[in-house]
Amino acid sequence: MKDQLRYADFPKVDDGRTYHVGVKRGEVANRIITVENPSRALVIERLLDRNPKPFILDSGRGFLTITGRYKTIPISIISIFYGFSMMDFFIREVRQVVDGPLVIIRLGSCGSISHPNIGDVIVPSGAFSVTKNYDYFIHGIDTKDAFPIVDSPYNISKITYCDREMCEMLQREFSKVLTTTPIFSGINACTDSFYSSQGRLDDNFLDENHDVINSIFQKYPNALTMDMETFILYHLSNISITTLVSPSQLQQSQSSTNLSDVDLLNGRKSLHQSRSSFDITSKQRCSMDVSRRKNNTFSISANNSNIHRPHRHHLNNSSRDLNSNNQLHHQYNAINSIRSTSALVVFCDRKTNEFISDDMINLLDPLCGEACLNTLIKIEIKESHNEEGSVWSNKLMDKSKKENKIVKMIKRKFSV
Repeated sequence: MKDQLRYADFPKVDDGRTYHVGVKRGEVANRIITVENPSRALVIERLLDRNPKPFILDSGRGFLTITGRYKTIPISIISIFYGFSMMDFFIREVRQVVDGPLVIIRLGSCGSISHPNIGDVIVPSGAFSVTKNYDYFIHGIDTKDAFPIVDSPYNISKITYCDREMCEMLQREFSKVLTTTPIFSGINACTDSFYSSQGRLDDNFLDENHDVINSIFQKYPNALTMDMETFILYHLSNISITTLVSPSQLQQSQSSTNLSDVDLLNGRKSLHQSRSSFDITSKQRCSMDVSRRKNNTFSISANNSNIHRPHRHHLNNSSRDLNSNNQLHHQYNAINSIRSTSALVVFCDRKTNEFISDDMINLLDPLCGEACLNTLIKIEIKESHNEEGSVWSNKLMDKSKKENKIVKMIKRKFSV
């Protein structure tokens, strides 16, 4: 019988398995490579340690999760296919089942709109979104909610940035394995459609996208490539939160326990409630249950000098009045719980209309996977998810070693 899903706000089955990615606690490690297609995930899986045997899970909803060890360090490889929604499903659901910080590298493909050529690699330092402005295409006047006429069929967002340290580390690792391949660092455009928002013309639809790429260069002359996932990865990383503490609480905790920002990022128990003891999907947290909801009594100040972010850049959002009737202004330290960067291989060149060959893909995939793995294992995580009961547990390693020893004894016996 099919497992019963519960909790409409964040659907899970009774054993805690998430709705789309299909994972539960102990099946995903803190260090993750995310790729587009399962075939690339399986290529990288061959680079993992054979002990313990890598865990493989097909969600049935387009996600493939592989978890094992690489040079003894727990690693997960998750294929998510394409697009904003799939990246959003992946990050939010994995964040729910993993304690401690997440460190994510996206290894994907892109199209070049500038200098990079087929087979080149870009490690985007930042990304912006290009999305269709649907109001532009809806004709007529809605008298109930009449907005001013919009004159642009596509919206181009501000830039959101990756983790600078990870970006630099990844570039170094790629330069080691791809000694003759150009490695670029720059700005990437991330679109909500492979066709309309990337300026591909289709006579079957009135997309009005003839000038999309020109509009991109008008706003960001140094844009190099286009993909469909990187912006969402960086955006969610930059709004991820481990703890929310006031400056006085932070000062008190640091003076008493000598905690640093890195300690906060890694989820010290004094300031961070484990996901094992706090279930956001509980009925008491239902977003539509107005009778049980408490009033918000704080807003975030726009000019907040006390914000500390590991990504070395700050949000410049205007002040948000979360409760105008009872407004208390507090300053909060928001520590990101997710660090991320990306590496994109140029699959298509929009300048020449060329596409990458299968032979080149087969050559690049294992090398790019190796660079990503070597980057992840060099990133220190002080407090990882508890490995007891996990699919990468040392107990499984010991069991595998024992089984291998027995197999060798049997082979030796029958070879005599």
